[in-house]
Amino acid sequence: MAGFVEAFTRRVGYGADAFDAYNNLENFKPRTFTLATDADDPDIDGIFILNWTESQFADSYSIYRNNSLIVSNLLNSQTSYTISELNSGIYEYFVQASNEFGNTTSNTIMVNVKIYSIAFNFEMDNSMTLPDDLASFRIVVENLNESITSGYDVKVNLSLYREGGGVFSVIVPPVYYPLENRSFSYGVYSGINFTLINDILYSGEGLILNGFISCTTSDIIIRFKWTLIVDNEIIHVSEEDFISVT
Repeated sequence: MAGFVEAFTRRVGYGADAFDAYNNLENFKPRTFTLATDADDPDIDGIFILNWTESQFADSYSIYRNNSLIVSNLLNSQTSYTISELNSGIYEYFVQASNEFGNTTSNTIMVNVKIYSIAFNFEMDNSMTLPDDLASFRIVVENLNESITSGYDVKVNLSLYREGGGVFSVIVPPVYYPLENRSFSYGVYSGINFTLINDILYSGEGLILNGFISCTTSDIIIRFKWTLIVDNEIIHVSEEDFISVT
């Protein structure tokens, strides 16, 4: 009987064999995990978040950019990190999970950052009194990028709209006519989108446009938004504002 028990212990794993096998259950390097980002393509401000799924058994995480370590020893409870202050360029990222038994690397993601060095300012009166006191506006844009020779393709759009629509017009110097425009609607609102600037601005060049907004109906509220587009990328969309018409 004693021989039977000894054989059973040795083969099945009771005693010291079982303790070693149990102890080895946690002797694993980190498990596979996945890296993602909320960066746009291209990302126009160089600010975005890297986030990754949890790697089982990981004690810490490190972040690599273009194969160079940029952040090390993040806690295993941290599964996101904010990247900022990047210049234009293409960047590759991966995260490495680590413990005392080894390392596991995530997938690699690519982020295309394109910073547009352009100054702009949009101003609009918030009231008009028909027929003579119209709402004036002012647009200022300037290409501040000293490293490009091709220039920026710059568009400035002004969207005018209200509930039930309306007849809106834009008065600018004759050289800007005809103005590209299109009607649009969303929900209860409808209006017109005017392209006020559509030009190439080379390094150091700027443009100032002054004009007026008019309409045919008094006692209404006209809502508006500005949109700046550079090289076919939307750089800025203003908050909704309004013009009170009396």
